[in-house]
Amino acid sequence: MGKRWPVIVMGACLAAAVAAAPASAHRRHERVSPLPTPLTVGDRIFEGNVAGLRAYLDSTQAADPQLFAQLSPELERLETRVTAAWAVFAVGTTVGLASIAYSALGRKDCPSPALTDPDFGAALQRLDACNDDNFKMSVTAGMIGFGALLAGGAGWLALTPSRSDIMSFVNRHNALGREPIRFQFGYDPSRGFAHSGVTLSF
Repeated sequence: MGKRWPVIVMGACLAAAVAAAPASAHRRHERVSPLPTPLTVGDRIFEGNVAGLRAYLDSTQAADPQLFAQLSPELERLETRVTAAWAVFAVGTTVGLASIAYSALGRKDCPSPALTDPDFGAALQRLDACNDDNFKMSVTAGMIGFGALLAGGAGWLALTPSRSDIMSFVNRHNALGREPIRFQFGYDPSRGFAHSGVTLSF
């Protein structure tokens, strides 16, 4: 039983890390992610992210096919990065959680020898060896799981389009001389309009 406590403590710490890592990655990504504000083009409002840019660009396909043809390839590259980022995150999370679960559930059964066992000394050594194997397996699987979780979060952070990527796309669009895309600050999504807001274009 004494050898089980380090595994239990390690499992609890890893579980806490699993729960905290995505939130921590999200906080780090807030510094580089798209602005949490809607996009406005004239009187139309779109989400201030890659999906919002796609919704806007698709709305121009019929009326301005030249604009669509010029910008769609660049937007597709951003969309590919978003898809890849979530795929990496999903794989890392799946492998991480599976490994951590195995570290707790994949332990061999190590029966204690009976005091009346004529070979009690050898049986006790086998018990110690079995417990040692379980401990090493739990530590190894837990470390693999934690590493996979961190790798998935880091990959998601690296691949997701940043604020500068969104700005670059907006700048290229606005440089083409069309009605500019603007970021609307002070937007109230429950009412569907800006209140005491500031509209900025780049």
